[in-house]
Amino acid sequence: HPRGRTFAYIADWDGGLQIWDVTVPEYPLHIGEWLELGPALQNTHYVRPTPSGDITVVGPEMPTGFSGFLSILDTSDVQNPKLLSTWAAPGHRWQHNFFQWTQHNFDVTEDRIFLGNYGAGVWVIDISDRTNPRTLGSFGPESFMEPPHPDADYSEELEEAENDPLLPQYPWVGAWGVEEEDGLLYVGDMGTGFYILQLASEPVVQLQQSTESHHDDTEAETDEHSDSGQVMIFE
Repeated sequence: HPRGRTFAYIADWDGGLQIWDVTVPEYPLHIGEWLELGPALQNTHYVRPTPSGDITVVGPEMPTGFSGFLSILDTSDVQNPKLLSTWAAPGHRWQHNFFQWTQHNFDVTEDRIFLGNYGAGVWVIDISDRTNPRTLGSFGPESFMEPPHPDADYSEELEEAENDPLLPQYPWVGAWGVEEEDGLLYVGDMGTGFYILQLASEPVVQLQQSTESHHDDTEAETDEHSDSGQVMIFE
């Protein structure tokens, strides 16, 4: 730890986040914990601090139903972790199948989270504003049952998929985990193998809002209020 101590950050399922001082390995000392979600939504499977130790990200692994959310904690005082904000994958709030899409293993830098989210794919989240995490981009290899598009409704497709014997029936399909190193993301996908992704440093795709032309006998007018949006993609 930057403060000259060695801390163990432990994902303890119903026990939430547990923090131990292991500076002297023979005499580990329990110094902090975070259990705010309670057992019903705890399922704490993975935790990771930022390099500074000021922030720790806590992730559940939910088997069915609600896919869970990442919790961004202030751990600048390791004895008193405090919740700052949460993040959930947009468009994938409910799981119809066993471990269909839920947070799993992730990497954390000082201002970003690189998340493996099973069938919902790879997600990159900006946490430079600790109280307002922002989605930067996502990626889904071909094994993922549904592409991770925000605010989409896949209820009909999911019903068909559940009754389609040709689709993979192995429950854990998708991104197991992500590690970031020097701008590259290393992803293990349980269905199709190993991926190396590069996060574009700037938006590289422009999404132009469609315009409507209004024709009459004298002129064609276009919607002057149309604006373009930007989306981060991976190459």
